[in-house]
Amino acid sequence: MTASLDVIAHNLPRTLFFGMPGVFSYVVLNALLRAHAPVCAVILPAATPAAPPVVLRPAPPSGLPDDDLPLLTTFVAPTTLHLAWQHKLPVYEVGGLNSPAVAALIRTLVPEVACVACFSKRIPASLLTLPRYGFLNVHPSLLPAYRGPAPLFWQLRAGEPRTGVTVHWMDATLDTGDIAAQAPLQWPDGLAGPKIDELCAKAGGELLLQVLNALATGQTSRTTQSDNSTVQPWPQAADFTLHAEWSARHAYNFMRGTAEWGQPYAVDVVGERLWLSNALSYTREVLGQPSMRNGDVVQIQFSPGVLLAQLVGA
Repeated sequence: MTASLDVIAHNLPRTLFFGMPGVFSYVVLNALLRAHAPVCAVILPAATPAAPPVVLRPAPPSGLPDDDLPLLTTFVAPTTLHLAWQHKLPVYEVGGLNSPAVAALIRTLVPEVACVACFSKRIPASLLTLPRYGFLNVHPSLLPAYRGPAPLFWQLRAGEPRTGVTVHWMDATLDTGDIAAQAPLQWPDGLAGPKIDELCAKAGGELLLQVLNALATGQTSRTTQSDNSTVQPWPQAADFTLHAEWSARHAYNFMRGTAEWGQPYAVDVVGERLWLSNALSYTREVLGQPSMRNGDVVQIQFSPGVLLAQLVGA
C-alpha cells in the first residue's frame, strides 16, 4: 500500500491535521508524513480555556540537524508537536473554535481536507464546510458502535472480543457522519492502554491514507450510519467497578487497558468490597473459594477464571 501511495503522493489532497500531543495523534500524523501527504499545518487545542483563539507555536531554535527533534532527549517521548516541528510544519493552538479567527486561519491555510485524530474539542458546523472535501475523523471503534470521547475504554469495559477503526466524514453530531472506510482489529491479552492506542492509530493511519488516495482518484464511497448506537459519556470513577459475573480474562484486560487512568478498581466479593490497583495475571482455574489473599496480592474467583491482582494500599 505504501508504495502505491508514494507514487501518487503529489495528487493527495492538501491536508490540515487536527490532533493532540499524545500517541494516537502522533502515529496517525506520522503515517501521513511518511506517505508524503501534503500536510499544510497542525492544529492542537489550547492548554487553557482562557487562551487566545489562535496562537502560532514556532519551533524553538535548537541548533540541531534537520533530521533531529528539537527539545528532545533520550528520556522524553516525541509528541505531535515535535513531529510537526521536525517536518517544519506550522503548529497552531486554538481556543474557542467558534471564534472568527479560527475560521480565518483555516481559510488562509486553504486545505482541501481536514483530518482529525483524537482532537479534544467539538468541531463546530461552521468550520466543517471550509475545506473542499470536509473533515475526516479517525475513530477507534466500528461505528456506529461506541460513539463518544472514550471508545476504547467502553470496549474494554464491555469485554469486546475485537474492535476496529473507522474513518468517517464529520457532521454536526458527534461520530454520526457517513463512513468512508472501516477495518476490524484485535489486540492481545494484557495490552496496556497506550499500546492499544498505538495499535489502533497504526490501523487508522493506514485506513486514512486509503481514503485520501480514493479522494485523489475520485473513487470515494460514503455509507450512512444507522442510528442504533448511543454516545458513550466520559468515564466516571464508578465505571471502574468490576463484577464477579465477568470472566477473569475480561477483568484482567479491562484493568490492564485502563490502568493509565489511575483509578482504583472496586469489586464486591461475598459482601466485602475489595479495592484493586494492578492486574497481575489471570488463569482459567477454579479457586474453590470467592477470594484468597497473600500479603498485598489477592486471587478472586470470576465466572469463569481467577484474577490475580494487587490490593490498593496493602
